[in-house]
Amino acid sequence: MSRVSRNSDQNYGNESTFYIFIFVAMAVLIIWYGFCAPAIEIENKQKNRNIEIAERLVENKLNVGKQSYDMELREDRTMDWLNKWTGENVECFVFTNGKHYEVVFESKLVNGLDTYEIVKIKKMVER
Repeated sequence: MSRVSRNSDQNYGNESTFYIFIFVAMAVLIIWYGFCAPAIEIENKQKNRNIEIAERLVENKLNVGKQSYDMELREDRTMDWLNKWTGENVECFVFTNGKHYEVVFESKLVNGLDTYEIVKIKKMVER
């Protein structure tokens, strides 16, 4: 009889350890999400703002409408894997009217954040 009760106590200990581990993991994830969610939201807003600024600058430089060109981010030169549009070095390709341009943007650091805002076109080269 004592052998059976000893085995059931061991199983209960393993089971309770598992549930405690799951509870701690969930608590850590919830706390991490609480701290990171506002930063991710700010990063996404800045990314959208940078895309709009880049589109407006390209439209003004090439004198084309929004529907007559295609812009693609050059990802191979971007060092920051997560913040491609909000990083310091933003480069993209623009395709319009059968021509192919490589565009390099100048950006400035946004106060209080670790993101950059596109200011102007630094260089535009037809390829």
